[in-house]
Amino acid sequence: MSLKDDLLACLQIQDKNKRQISIAGIITKSLEPLGIIPVVVGGAAVEFYTLGQYATMDIDFVGTINNEMKEVMASLGFEREGRYWRIPGTDIMVEFPSDKLVGSMDKVQPVEHNGQQAYYIGIDDLILNRVQEAKHWKDTGSKEWARTLMVAHYDDIDWSYCHKNASKFGCRDKLEEIQKEAKKIKRQMDAK
Repeated sequence: MSLKDDLLACLQIQDKNKRQISIAGIITKSLEPLGIIPVVVGGAAVEFYTLGQYATMDIDFVGTINNEMKEVMASLGFEREGRYWRIPGTDIMVEFPSDKLVGSMDKVQPVEHNGQQAYYIGIDDLILNRVQEAKHWKDTGSKEWARTLMVAHYDDIDWSYCHKNASKFGCRDKLEEIQKEAKKIKRQMDAK
């Protein structure tokens, strides 16, 4: 069975999170021989870390965009539609909005489903991304998702890393504000 066939077989996976992991894993496996390690970011990462509470229609990656990468995507059955890559007749849609990860590769998390391994932005960097959007774009949705991620993963977050980087990004005040809210919610949940 080819990787293209494996990709189409992913359509049968009912759990959307597991389906996205498998699709991301197949794309990763296809690009790794080129030295490209795509990392899932954006809404698909939020969806993964919130176990589907957040919903997105596409999978965003950071990774090198070059002619070889475009050939691999085409060999998997993807066609370019504006900024997206889509497999016609399916709901499989991916985007490579950037070739640079805003965050640390050391924090990236390998995730596996059905033998397919994908790489997801680390929870600390994902939270920092949402906090920056809340601060600089005044995006209330990003603030809510940052808080949701903090509550769900509070004890696993590297807070010193987050504070240090939030200072660099000019959003430490927003991080601390959301962290305070998340801590209060977590205490209430733990008390029940």
